[in-house]
Amino acid sequence: MKKTLYLLLPGLAMMALASCSNDDLDSPDSPQGQSSSEKPIGFEYKGSNLSRADEALQTEAVNFGVYAYKGTASTGASSGDQTVMDNYLVGYGGTATQALGTVAGYNPAGATTYGDASGSTDGQSYWFYENLGSSQYTNTDSQYILASNTAMMSNNTDQYLKYWDDNYAYSYFYAYAPYINGSGTPTFDTATKKLTYGEDLTIGTNRDGYSQQYMYASAIVPSSKYGSDVALQFTRLNAKVQIGFYETIPGYKVYLTPVVTWDRVNKKITTDPYSTFGDIVATPAIWDGNSYDKDTYVYQDTPTVDFTDPSAPTVTWASQSLNNNEWIFNNVPTSSQTINGTAMTEPWVSEDSADPSYSTTYYYPLPSGGVTNCGFIYYVSFMLVAEDTGETIQVYNAGVYVEPSYSQWESNKLYTYIFKITAAAPAGGDPDAPTIGTDVLKAIVFDNCTITDFTTGETEEFSIGDTTVTN
Repeated sequence: MKKTLYLLLPGLAMMALASCSNDDLDSPDSPQGQSSSEKPIGFEYKGSNLSRADEALQTEAVNFGVYAYKGTASTGASSGDQTVMDNYLVGYGGTATQALGTVAGYNPAGATTYGDASGSTDGQSYWFYENLGSSQYTNTDSQYILASNTAMMSNNTDQYLKYWDDNYAYSYFYAYAPYINGSGTPTFDTATKKLTYGEDLTIGTNRDGYSQQYMYASAIVPSSKYGSDVALQFTRLNAKVQIGFYETIPGYKVYLTPVVTWDRVNKKITTDPYSTFGDIVATPAIWDGNSYDKDTYVYQDTPTVDFTDPSAPTVTWASQSLNNNEWIFNNVPTSSQTINGTAMTEPWVSEDSADPSYSTTYYYPLPSGGVTNCGFIYYVSFMLVAEDTGETIQVYNAGVYVEPSYSQWESNKLYTYIFKITAAAPAGGDPDAPTIGTDVLKAIVFDNCTITDFTTGETEEFSIGDTTVTN
C-alpha cells in the first residue's frame, strides 16, 4: 500500500556562467566552461512499491514545478546564489505504449530531454521542461495538453535547456506538484529556504474540494555527484483516502447500486440526487448521543514548506478552513458473475476480506485542523442475488458511521477504510430491514481501517466494531 515518488535529475557535465541573465544561464548558446561530457539537466519520475489499489503519479499530476540554484553552501540555496530554473514547469510526455490522451500529457516534440532511456544518465526520460514556456508551447494536437489550456501552462514565457555547471560546488532543487499557473503559484525564498503557497489549496478543485493531491521535494547535489542520477523523493501535503468492500452473505452475490432518496414512510424511491456524481456518498456527521446530524470538518490550509533542514523539511499552515460537503465515490469496477446459469456484468463485491473491491475514486483531504467531533457516514445501496434461483433483494442507502478518531487525517498517509456487507442475527436494528430466512440483513459495518505512511511503508491497522447507522 506504499507509494513512493522519485524525481531523478540525471547528472551531467558542467558549464560556467556566460551571462547574468537567468534566461541565459547555462544556455547551449554559451558553451564556455562546459566539460567534454556535457549533458543537459533532465528529470525522470520513477515510482516504486505501488499497491494494486494505488496508482502512478501521471494519473494524478502530470506536471510539477522546479526552483533550481547553484552555489557554494552545503545547506541549501542562499541569497546571491545563481538561479538556474525559476519555477520551471516539468511536464509528462507519455510513453510509446501509452495513449497520451488518457494521462493528459504534453507534446514532447523537439524536447532534448525527452526519450525512453529511463534510469540512464543521458538526461532523457518521459518528463521534460524545455519548450514548455507559455510562448513556446504551441501544441494543437488534441492527443496532448493543448496550448489553449492556459491553466496547464508555465508561468514563464520561455524555458531553456539547462546544463550542470562544475564551477559551483552545489546545485539545489526545490520541487512541488502539481504546477500552479498564475498568482497562486508557490514561491521560493533563498534567504529563508521556504516554499510558500500563494493560495488556498482547495481553489479550483471539484465539488468536494479534495480532488487533487499536493507534494513537495528537494535535493542538494554536490559537484562530486554531477553526472549521476539524483533521486528526489516527494512528500504529500495531503492525506489520501480510499474505500473498499467485501461481503459475507452465504448463498448470495452482492453488487453495488447508486445511492437514492428513500421515503421511509411510504417505502418508495423518490429521486436520485447523486446519479450525476457517483454511487457511494460520505456525509460529514456528528453523533450527539441520540442522533446523527450533518457536521462541518476543519482542515489546515495555505502551507509553507521550510527546507532549512534539507533532510527533514517541515510544514506550517497559515489558515484553517471549514467544509461540510459530501464526498461522492464512484462504484467499484464491474466484473462478471454467473447466477443461476446467467452471466451478469455488474460492480460485484469481493467475498475475500484480504482482497476487497475498491472504489475507483480517491480523496485527498488536507490534514485535520485540531480536535473535531466530526466523523463520516458512508451510504451504500446494493443488490443481493441468490446464486441458485436468481432471487434479488435490494437494500437502499445502508449507512455506517466512521468515528471522528479515524478521520483525523495527517499529511503523507494513506487511509484505507474497509466495509463489510453482512447478514447477522437481529440486534434491535432497523425494523424495515430485509430478512434472509430468520436473519435480519445488517446492511453494512465498518470492518477495519489501515493507515499507511507513504514514505516508510509502515502500516497501522484497526478493527472496528459494528457502527451501522439506522436511517
